[in-house]
Amino acid sequence: MAKHPATVSVLMLLTCCAARAHRPVFSDRAATDPNTAVLISQPSISQVIYREITDDARQVWLAFDTESGFGLYIQIGIPALERLKGFRPAMVVVGPGLPEAALPFGFPAGAGARCFPTDDVKAPRFFHEHFTGTDSWILRSDTVKLPQSGRYYLVAYVPSGQKGKLWLSVGTREVFGLAEWAQFGQWKKEIRKFHEVYQEPAGARIPLLSSVADLFRPRVRSGSTAARTEPNRPAGIRTLGGGFVQGEVVSYSYVPNWHWTPEEAQGILPYLCEYELISWAGGRPLEAFHEENVRRIDIASQWSTAIMFYARRLEFRDEIIRLMLRAYGHRQLFILRDYWQPGDKHEAFDKTTDILETLWASQDEVLVGPEGDRATGRQLINNILMVKSGDENFHGLGTKGLETIYRTFQERVQDREMDGERPFAHIKSWYNMVGWAAWDYNGGWASSEKDMEHGRQKLPSNTQCIGVDTYDYWWLGIPYDPVDPANREKVLERVDEWHRIRTQYYPEGVETRVCKDAKDPTTWTAECWSDTHALLNGIRLAKAERAMMIYIGLSSSLEGHYTTPIETMDRYFDNCKAGPWVGLIWWTSMGRLHPKENPLGTFGYVDRALVHYTPEHSDGVPYSREELDRWRDGFMASRMRMWRDVVYGQFGYLNGPAPQ
Repeated sequence: MAKHPATVSVLMLLTCCAARAHRPVFSDRAATDPNTAVLISQPSISQVIYREITDDARQVWLAFDTESGFGLYIQIGIPALERLKGFRPAMVVVGPGLPEAALPFGFPAGAGARCFPTDDVKAPRFFHEHFTGTDSWILRSDTVKLPQSGRYYLVAYVPSGQKGKLWLSVGTREVFGLAEWAQFGQWKKEIRKFHEVYQEPAGARIPLLSSVADLFRPRVRSGSTAARTEPNRPAGIRTLGGGFVQGEVVSYSYVPNWHWTPEEAQGILPYLCEYELISWAGGRPLEAFHEENVRRIDIASQWSTAIMFYARRLEFRDEIIRLMLRAYGHRQLFILRDYWQPGDKHEAFDKTTDILETLWASQDEVLVGPEGDRATGRQLINNILMVKSGDENFHGLGTKGLETIYRTFQERVQDREMDGERPFAHIKSWYNMVGWAAWDYNGGWASSEKDMEHGRQKLPSNTQCIGVDTYDYWWLGIPYDPVDPANREKVLERVDEWHRIRTQYYPEGVETRVCKDAKDPTTWTAECWSDTHALLNGIRLAKAERAMMIYIGLSSSLEGHYTTPIETMDRYFDNCKAGPWVGLIWWTSMGRLHPKENPLGTFGYVDRALVHYTPEHSDGVPYSREELDRWRDGFMASRMRMWRDVVYGQFGYLNGPAPQ
């Protein structure tokens, strides 16, 4: 049935609001002092003003009248321009009842002030505004409780005296009407001009919905596979604009929160994640590591589509939610780690359900993180992709034990009713196993009925996310130094040999089998070693219609081993993408929980902290600065290639073409 044009416009506006847009304020007033301040009539509504600090305009003044106890949300940012990297304007709230303050400019008699500097901000949060196609650095966000009724001012100025552009915003409530929508075209031109963006972006599509509530409700599908419009693009997936993606639920992400069959997964690899990203040491609260964990999330989000959180203890809950908010600001899906198996004394998945129930209690409330990141409880819930439920004990669990884990997860999490809804039904359970060949062809899971004659057990039919970890470590017995660029051809030959029998996907299929004597080179074949085909065959054997394949690959090194070459990381990605895998999780981000890992794992490349082990120096020697730079540059180029392939290649229909 056709909709009235006015109705369509309203629906588009509601969706725009859901995308967390500020209403811009354009005014001819000078805004350089209290007398010329721009008046904000409703400071609870999210509004932003764009101004430039010059010799003639050293401050930006906004004015508003409020009641006692009003919570004023304020935020300041700058265009993401190279010349403004070090530009650090401050915010000041001026008004009655605030403390006395000495400021480098005059303000109304009897008023006090609270200052919010940004000088100490080393790594501002990057923000891409989808509708206007502009980029900013967010410097600071705060909420101020105003002690009295009366007129208050929000002022921006630059303590250093530096000149530059800034934007200043107030309010959290996104409200747009038809009048505002009619002005959007002109707003967009002005905002892009301010940010010095002169090329038109690919069109930002705004969806038409029957109800804004549909944005955050699960989409139920009738079968295990969706109707297809083209390869690897199920019909139920679409962009909603502003970074929101319709999958099984609406998530704020680069890739959909979706169930992929092994057949759908061929040619895509949507979920990229770093294992053990979050820093923590026993005996200390997780909050004590907040600053470091924000740093890691900010860095890993450059090349990831999901961030993993460790729900080791119930008391971690609130800090995990704060870190979720940070990751949400980077459009990351979430993976929780919460192990349980039959026989454990603690309640099954108690940390997960505690986090979920806490978020559900704030389902429609805007939560604000310490860095100013914002999301409702339901939005955070919708960004949870899966929970890692256990690791490397299938041999002990067997079919029945793993079936119990998945069934208990479904009962405790997916089928949990909250206010007449099942808001957690999209969250998947992930169990990880040792590789197909294990250490000497002694793995525990079966890829065929014949494998079961060797004592192996098949996967349960209710298998959800399932995967393996197999690592390409480079021992010192290799007859050449793989670190030397002159040996790159030899490195590639070894990478080919290793991945050919483990990760490579063969479209014609491989009949995997249990072999004997892993030291016998004649058994070094895909039939004996292929994780890709053994798991695919095992899923088919189990008739596990909801199974999704997750691979844990290597991006760290062992003490006393050569640094892992980037070439093998590239091959993990390319082979997993070609095959039925949907996720590639990198082992391991940091080495602190695994002290034998080459210092800092993945982050050793980023932080230039790798150690060079050789046969002559088995205790390790420092790399030169030039070598560390080469490692870092190569690593970043590799990771960003993967990320761009996923975001702008495989899922370009959601994210548009890659920016130039």
